[in-house]
This record gives sequence, structure tokens and C-alpha cells, in this order.
Amino acid sequence: MVNKKKMVMEFFTLTVLVMLCSLVIADFGFSSDYYGTMKAKVGPGETKEVVFGRFKNTDDTPANLELELIDSAGIAELVDETINVPANSGDTELKLEISIPEDVAEGTDYEVTVRYKSAPPEEGMIALSVSNTISFPIVAETVETETEGEGIGTATWIILIVILAIIVIVVIWMIMKKQPAKK
Repeated sequence: MVNKKKMVMEFFTLTVLVMLCSLVIADFGFSSDYYGTMKAKVGPGETKEVVFGRFKNTDDTPANLELELIDSAGIAELVDETINVPANSGDTELKLEISIPEDVAEGTDYEVTVRYKSAPPEEGMIALSVSNTISFPIVAETVETETEGEGIGTATWIILIVILAIIVIVVIWMIMKKQPAKK
């Protein structure tokens, strides 16, 4: 009888422990676009909206996330402080507006730190709040963008004309070679 009570008590304890542990599992995941040597690049004097991370919600209910800018390095502002991540969603982008001063030297490094946490549900349920702090690097560097030309350049036209002239000369030479010589 004592052995049976002990088994029931162990089963009950194990069941409660599993239920408590399942509450701690986050239903969303975060991935960062920038880390270590992969730095966000914003040129001096530029203001740019940068996607610094993405959330994915794997739960059947939507998740609300609160963002807090811990260290802006004097260059960053949150675009949204509260993000609604739909249920079973793909990637929901997290954006910062980065403004690099004009007098900053190229290659200057910054680090921005953001805290995100799950917001409490709006109605009824008690839930554990999951919180995490992330930092990511930004470098003051002008990004070279490729400009499209306005059609074919002069050098390309010259090459095309030379190739066409060679083809015409070869065709004329072949026609002349086929004709019998006149006596």
C-alpha cells in the first residue's frame, strides 16, 4: 500500500513538473540578419530603415512582442515598439531607423542593443513572459550601388561593328572563291 502511494505521488509530481516546463517553451523564434562580422552598413550622413531581425510564431494564437531600445549608440530608433506576430506566421520583420551623422569617419563601428519580450495576453490567461536581449553591429560605410547604363555603351557599339565587318568580309571572300575565274 505504501509503495502504491509512493508511485502515485511520483507520477503526480512528474506530471506537474512536465506541465510547468511546457509553459516556459517559447512559441516564437528570433533570427538576426546581422551578427559578428555581418554588419549593417549605413553611410555617413545617411538615414536608413534597417531590418535587424525576424520573428516567427509557431503557435496557433498570435503573439504580441514588446521591443525596447536598450542602447541606441545615439544613431537608432525603433520603427515599432509593439509587434503583433500572427499565428503560424512566416517571418515578421523588426526594423530600426538608423541615422549616421555626416561628420563620422568611414569604418566607425556601432553596436545597438534591443530587448524583446512577449507581451501579456490581452484577456483572461496568465502567461509567463519570455524576454531576451540582442545586440548587433552597424558600421558607417557607404554602400556602392550599381547604376544601370542608359543602353549600350560606345565601346560595345565599336566591337559590334568590327565583328559585323569581319563577317561581311568573310562572306564576300567565300562568294568570290566559289566563282570560277574568267579567262
